[in-house]
Formats: sequence, C-alpha cells, structure tokens
Amino acid sequence: MNDIELNKKLINLMESAMVEKAKPDFPDIDGDGDKKEPMKKALKDKEKKKEQLEGIVHLTVQQRVMQQSRETCVSINDWLEQFIINPKKFDAKAFNIVKHFKERNVTQAHARKILGLYTPVKEEYTKLQNMPTPAQIEKTKRG
Repeated sequence: MNDIELNKKLINLMESAMVEKAKPDFPDIDGDGDKKEPMKKALKDKEKKKEQLEGIVHLTVQQRVMQQSRETCVSINDWLEQFIINPKKFDAKAFNIVKHFKERNVTQAHARKILGLYTPVKEEYTKLQNMPTPAQIEKTKRG
C-alpha cells in the first residue's frame, strides 16, 4: 500500500466516522435534566418558564414582614371594631393578643411593623382623650 492509498483510506475512515458519529449530549439549557432534547426546544421551554416566573411577584423580606403584619392585624381590628360598634358591650379581655401573636409566629420585626401601623391611631385617640372640656375652652377664651 502506497502513501496515496493510505491517505485515501484515512480520509474515507475520517469521513465515515464523522457521518456515523452519534450526536453529543446537549447542554441542559432549560434546567429540566433532559440532555437529549434539542437545544431549540430547550430554549423555548426556558423562555416559557421565564414568562411564567415574570408573572409571579417576588416580595422582599421587608414586604413579606409587612404583609404578614397586616394579616395579623385583621383579627385585632375586628376585635377593636366591637368597641366602636357598642362600647358598653365591649369586652377588653375577650381577645388575648399574646396568644394571637404566638399563634401567628409574630417576631420582633412583625411587632415593630404592627406598632407602626397602630401608632397614628393611638396618637389620635390620645388627642381625643386630652380634648379640653367646654369649661376649659371657655377659660382659655377669657384668658
């Protein structure tokens, strides 16, 4: 066998190896674990997942704490509303706030947010309690 024949055999062998060579595993682009699916399909799947995730609102830790704090306040507000509806029948001991906070797993972060939610209301009630009586108003007018 001369060099030309050897080169022809080598070229034929290389060409046949290229044709017969199995497709390599594709990278797992969409993260589903399937390395056999074509990349074009994987890219479409990845885009679908991305679109679905964009519709989901991702809250920060602070936003979640505030949301949970507001949810905790719903029962407290319902209880306090009973005072507004009928102050004479209102039972201040009917609601156990400590128990409620324990059931809701309220942390210090939640407690600070809850305090912030009720501070303006408390200040308003304090002003109402400290309103001058008609006699005090008259005394102020006279001067």
